[in-house]
Amino acid sequence: TLPNLPEVPGMNTTQYLKSSLHRISNTALRHTCHQIATDTSQKIRQRILEPLRQSQDAPGLETAIAAWIAYLALGQSEFGGRWQVSDPIQAIAAEIAKSVSGNVLEFAKAITKQDQIFGEDFARDGAFADRIGARTAQLLSGQQAMLIAAYPG
Repeated sequence: TLPNLPEVPGMNTTQYLKSSLHRISNTALRHTCHQIATDTSQKIRQRILEPLRQSQDAPGLETAIAAWIAYLALGQSEFGGRWQVSDPIQAIAAEIAKSVSGNVLEFAKAITKQDQIFGEDFARDGAFADRIGARTAQLLSGQQAMLIAAYPG
């Protein structure tokens, strides 16, 4: 993992990784993955999209977006309804899931067109939608290892 963390001025990446691993292993913390995914449409702009706008080539950030879209998809009955989605975009996601009849690639592409989340630049970028759609489909088809192995570095 450490070789793939970018150098950030003023940040000790080794210490950051140690601190992150310590936090993850702390069983006293009751912060579940589902809680982390909650309200992502409200968090994604500053945490993922702004860094992506600055980088332009960040497969990890694109995979994070695809993972959130996979979370949205799997909460829809058309994709198995595994959980209840807790996100302000849920009503829109439900409508999209119905309109694409369970096609995950089309679902992901339609989610990326939501300019209230992605902004006009990404919402109108067909290549971006295609990449996110493909990554989402890979995640939901069990190809996570292949997706991550393709990262540079």
